[in-house]
Amino acid sequence: MALFASRTLFLGAKNSALAAVGACAASAGFWMATSSAPKSTTSSCESTTNTSQIPRPLPKTSKLPESQMQTGIVRRMTNVGRFSLLSETQSNPSIPVMVLAMTGKPFKPQDFVKLYTNRQVAEKHPRFTAHLDARRNNFVFPSQSQDPLSASSNFSLPHVQQVLYPIIPRTELKDRINDAIKDPLDLDIRLWEARTATGGAIGQSGAIPNERIAFIEKQNNQADVESLLFFRAHHCMADGVSLGALFGDLMDEGDEMQERILFEIAKFKSRRKKTSFWKKMLYFFYYWLWGSVQAIGYQLFLYLVSWTLNRRNPWYILQRAYLERKGLKPEEGIYEPRSLSWMQITSVDEAKQVAEFYSKQTKSRVTINDVFCSCVSAAIVKLLRYHRTVNPWLKDNLELPYMNLVIPVHINGGILLPGQSMGNKIGAMVSRIPCESGIQDSEYPAEVAQQRLQRISEILTKRKQTPAAFLAYITASMMGFWTSSGSGVHSLADEEDISRSPTSSWTSWLFEKAHANASVVVTNVRGPDQMMHLDGRPVQTTLGFLPLPPGIPLGVVVSSYNQQISLTVTAEPWAVPDADQFLLWAQEEFQILKAQMDDPIDNTQ
Repeated sequence: MALFASRTLFLGAKNSALAAVGACAASAGFWMATSSAPKSTTSSCESTTNTSQIPRPLPKTSKLPESQMQTGIVRRMTNVGRFSLLSETQSNPSIPVMVLAMTGKPFKPQDFVKLYTNRQVAEKHPRFTAHLDARRNNFVFPSQSQDPLSASSNFSLPHVQQVLYPIIPRTELKDRINDAIKDPLDLDIRLWEARTATGGAIGQSGAIPNERIAFIEKQNNQADVESLLFFRAHHCMADGVSLGALFGDLMDEGDEMQERILFEIAKFKSRRKKTSFWKKMLYFFYYWLWGSVQAIGYQLFLYLVSWTLNRRNPWYILQRAYLERKGLKPEEGIYEPRSLSWMQITSVDEAKQVAEFYSKQTKSRVTINDVFCSCVSAAIVKLLRYHRTVNPWLKDNLELPYMNLVIPVHINGGILLPGQSMGNKIGAMVSRIPCESGIQDSEYPAEVAQQRLQRISEILTKRKQTPAAFLAYITASMMGFWTSSGSGVHSLADEEDISRSPTSSWTSWLFEKAHANASVVVTNVRGPDQMMHLDGRPVQTTLGFLPLPPGIPLGVVVSSYNQQISLTVTAEPWAVPDADQFLLWAQEEFQILKAQMDDPIDNTQ
């Protein structure tokens, strides 16, 4: 749990008094997120569309001159950022990816550069101009003698480029996203990259939901086209909330969102002043002292269970079977493309109605995040049934009565205050939830769905009442500080010389064990409740994809934008062969839960 914190993203509001502030912060900023490995083949269309893929990292001969790399202002990397750099592996680079799909006039690299420069993103967040030093311990910024806007104009070629627009809907877009996820960044030059693709017909890429396309076509100007913006950044630069500051500054509604944040902060401070001294003391003893004891004890329990039952982990068995079929050794790793998918599943209002309905039914507080965690759990049950069907010789070894679920949490409640620069303040909590057991059998799917939701909601509520995420953040910070004195860790983009220090190798191993054999990461992202615009272009949809931490086969993002809720899946191909089908299973579970609002279960019988 603790060491997992630095690799995950969370922009939704923490379950606390900062929830409203966090929601507005997400609206104002980056509401999604956000080794050189052998390149695997992807779809059959790849051979004819290589020129349209996201360009590979620049070759070593194109690196900055050594004199330029060593000059400038040096600032120490955050401990959590340092830990994220050490804990990544060749097959699991720590690079979150975001995709924006917009309509209107074409959006090209010069348009991105114009917004970046005019809205002074580099001045507000200097890390966008930085690269890493040779020892991977510090950021190197342009010297004070350089004009930051003038210096940032040089990033237009290495940082922002244009690629051809996807031709085959969804399939080719998945290839692009996979390239962005798997290709390492050359951190000697830059910590982030952006790619634009423009000129396609509206809906051509497959990023915009069909329901939205039908609405756009009714109002469409014939001159409008669809444009895509791919953005990726290494986690060592900042957490997802901080990276969101870039998009908060780029959006036309950025100033308005900043004002809303300040208004919500003022309301929060006003409520806090009214809290009595004794209530604050009670909260301190119950949440921080007793909660810390509970969190540490619970995590030790998870370690004990997961480490003793490691060989019975179905994901471990599926991975070994996959490697055997491919003729690979476990130490060689898997570098094939991730299994990806995305779906607009429901509206925010409808999801709230479902959560409120089951809150009354179960006499507890059920959140939207609880609802979709339950849907993901149900989808995993069906996924394991599929694996037992296609692998009958492994049938007895692919059971998962309970599974560990990881939820990332931003320590500041999911906000970056106006005027505050970026950082890495991410924690995480691990919860043991029912999967194929822990729920009474019933011939009625609705009863099983309600029991699953009730049980998962109870478990997550108890975990939220402890400072587990904060303890994870502190532990990751300590590990990052402790390992910062180790030998230099070369960039994963360095093909010819990859040398990791002993502390780095040990850190990666410990990090992989820290999540207690978790099966899935689910992050809840609360985005703006209205449509945003980039220089007048309506942003029709946003898609965010988690970087899978070592040892966790599945990552799900539950995001809201423009009053709609979407799910995105990033998964290992051996765990989730068909991510589209996985989301359909999750949608089926949600439809079962929703159907009970019209025909509720009588719990008195």
